[in-house]
Amino acid sequence: NSFILSDASNLLELGQTVFDESQLTSFHITKKLRYTNQSFNGLSNLSTFTVDNENEYYSVENDVLYNKDKTELVKYPNKKTNTTYIMPNSVKKVGHQALSNENIENLTFSNNLETFGEYNEMPNLKTVNFNNWKVKRLCNAFFKCLVTEITLPEGLERIEGQAFWWNEKLKTVNLPSTITYVEYNRPFADCRVLDTFNFAGTMEQWKATGKLKFEHDVSLYFINCSDGKIGGLIKD
Repeated sequence: NSFILSDASNLLELGQTVFDESQLTSFHITKKLRYTNQSFNGLSNLSTFTVDNENEYYSVENDVLYNKDKTELVKYPNKKTNTTYIMPNSVKKVGHQALSNENIENLTFSNNLETFGEYNEMPNLKTVNFNNWKVKRLCNAFFKCLVTEITLPEGLERIEGQAFWWNEKLKTVNLPSTITYVEYNRPFADCRVLDTFNFAGTMEQWKATGKLKFEHDVSLYFINCSDGKIGGLIKD
């Protein structure tokens, strides 16, 4: 199923829920379309974008929708079948649910990424390379992935919400020394085999971040800091 308007169409904007639960598999961005507000997040079968060459606001590369100068990832199609995605280094922003896809297994982020939106679901994600991205805050970011180890780059300051919720294969987390705040309880909820937690900063730095609380089925008691171990987790 395709959604193709004439390139002579005067359609300028699309609403947020206009295609919810639609079965469209491809979508053509017309010449005059200039604004979408998470309009494609409900298209669970979408695999392809195309765009009119004269559109001044959007571009498409390998079926993926970006803004015109590729500084924002607008939408990676939910049903695009590639298992590897290497994000162009021009990308600085990923919107909410813009990177939800059921087939991505290997993900490499842009070195210049500054904003990573919430609720991106990649249930088959196995490896992730954050490069030297510039993101300072993660919130509700990676749900139900298959990654076994996460290494977050220097520069990240805050981990909030259910950042790595229900990553049932996640065993090792490596945090940068720049972390200043980790929300209590939620970021690693239901990471049931998590047993190694490394922090590149000192024990004194960790004490200032707040404390994590893990559910009873997480067998983790200590943070490995650069100058020793600290009982930074509360276990009920």
